[in-house]
Amino acid sequence: MTVATARAVRVHGVLWIIDELHAAGVCEVELLISALQVWRADDAVFLPVAEIDKRLRRFSA
Repeated sequence: MTVATARAVRVHGVLWIIDELHAAGVCEVELLISALQVWRADDAVFLPVAEIDKRLRRFSA
């Protein structure tokens, strides 16, 4: 990310992609929820749990 910042390149992560897929309505909500749940349970995935939970609550409402 430091290289991207130094070169003024915008950087987005997988949670941003999830948000974009949801906003565009191009992916079923159930699939997004499933992906988030799998990532949350996987110790090899380093995503902020609070951010995953925030999306799970929003998508499940």
